[in-house]
Amino acid sequence: MSTSSIESSEQFPEPPRSRWQHIREGIYAAAAIAAVVDLVAKGVPWLMQFVS
Repeated sequence: MSTSSIESSEQFPEPPRSRWQHIREGIYAAAAIAAVVDLVAKGVPWLMQFVS
């Protein structure tokens, strides 16, 4: 099974699967950026309490 899947992936790029993979990676990247932005947005006022 593994060798045949490797051969088929080398012969055919499989555009639908690669496209979904790119979309999924984009969603993960957007979620990571959103999480960082959310943490910064929550962390800045929390840090400002100690600064001021």
